[in-house]
Amino acid sequence: MVFFWLTLAFMNQLSAQEQIAPVFKRNHVFVESYLIRHDFSSGLVSLNYARIFGKKAGTELRIGIYPDFNTTFSFPITFTWLIKPQRKHQLEIGLGLVYRLEFSESNIYKDIPAAIFPLMYRYRHKSGLFFRGGVNLIYSWPAIISPSLGLGYLF
Repeated sequence: MVFFWLTLAFMNQLSAQEQIAPVFKRNHVFVESYLIRHDFSSGLVSLNYARIFGKKAGTELRIGIYPDFNTTFSFPITFTWLIKPQRKHQLEIGLGLVYRLEFSESNIYKDIPAAIFPLMYRYRHKSGLFFRGGVNLIYSWPAIISPSLGLGYLF
């Protein structure tokens, strides 16, 4: 009889642990460097903020700024799906647009937004630091595949 009650108490503890959702950091900031730059900016890095949404944390919205520190500013906006978002190793598949503004002699020039399709690997450390790397298909004129590397922090 004692064995029955101990087993029942232990099973209750196991089921309680399964019901507790893991703490998941949903905000992150990161820098990303495009190794092959497109015509829309000659900058070196983009500065980005992203927010993860949903109960299962499988979707992400990112907005960034990609300056060339001269006359051009580009603004990447992407919507990304995270595969295995609760794990250290993740895959990101996304789509988005890159808006470009160029300031020249008191005029502002706007281009047609370029479409961007990121395919990234992300490693997330328990400290909050993460690394991401992969390729971006940038569909504009001309269309290119640009490898990129990023480093950031989850909070």
